[in-house]
Amino acid sequence: MGEVTDGLIAATWGTAGPDDGARRQVLRAVQRVTLERPLEQAASHPVGQVRAILTDRLLSLAACLERDPDAGAFERLAAADIRRWARRGMRALPPPAAPEAPRRQPDRVAAPAYHSMALDASRMAQSPCVELRRRRRAR
Repeated sequence: MGEVTDGLIAATWGTAGPDDGARRQVLRAVQRVTLERPLEQAASHPVGQVRAILTDRLLSLAACLERDPDAGAFERLAAADIRRWARRGMRALPPPAAPEAPRRQPDRVAAPAYHSMALDASRMAQSPCVELRRRRRAR
């Protein structure tokens, strides 16, 4: 469970954000989901070891985001949400409202360049703090 959680956090929170605004918004949506689902599971999973691992990784992520001097509003909100969740006795956050469907689909949509957000196995094993620092230096 720990390896899966570490990989998930590294692949989402530890990756360099794309320069393209639309791709950055997709990444942030994915980051938000990878925050909310573990918060729910850390509060309600029937296996104590799963709750312990998820709680540990979430609190580590919050600490990492709080230490990042270049963290933006999105990262600060994520860290604050984790801390609020921890103060409330680890109760799960209410699920977010479903986004509205777009009114009109574009006639042509270019295929996203997922390769730009791909991580190799060596980067997946690193902590999100290391990846966040590397991402900030790359900008």
